[in-house]
Amino acid sequence: MMELSAELTNRDGSCRPFQFRCERTLKGLASGLEQLKGEVSTILTELVLQEKGEGALTSGDQESAGEEDDEDADEKDFAENGVSSNGPPTKRKKNQD
Repeated sequence: MMELSAELTNRDGSCRPFQFRCERTLKGLASGLEQLKGEVSTILTELVLQEKGEGALTSGDQESAGEEDDEDADEKDFAENGVSSNGPPTKRKKNQD
């Protein structure tokens, strides 16, 4: 086993440590990084909402908020480039002169 650790320093100087145990394999490391990413994302979301004065989200709200962001990004990409992550790009019609 190995330990993956990180530290988040807030604007006020306070620190929040993160520690995860994982297997000594690439797959174990990837799993540990996913756990770290999830925890940090949760904390950062709460901090942003506190600064906005909206309060903390529940875990279900965080998941749905993330899904909405993904959908908005997909719609923006499609509108700008005709590219969607859900399928192939739209076909263009040839202009006949």
